[in-house]
Amino acid sequence: MEDIAWQLAEAIPDKINNAPLSQTMISLGIAIDKRRLLREESTSITESRSERQRWAQEKLQEFMRDYGFSRGEALEVLEKDAPTVYGLLTTS
Repeated sequence: MEDIAWQLAEAIPDKINNAPLSQTMISLGIAIDKRRLLREESTSITESRSERQRWAQEKLQEFMRDYGFSRGEALEVLEKDAPTVYGLLTTS
């Protein structure tokens, strides 16, 4: 199955002009999900928002420490350059 997933991935550039990209991408997604199942890996996002927020807080602290930014300065940079992380830090 993993070989099929790789073949589909490699075929995507050639298929773009001949088949709807959505069909090719759906096929790739199915193959990847099947490969993950065979490897007994998760096929869904299982972490909670609070886990992602905790991760974002840790990254913010590292960013502030590494660059000497205040929280406000760091959030300004993240708002522009990493809006997803910024959103995790500024919403409840």
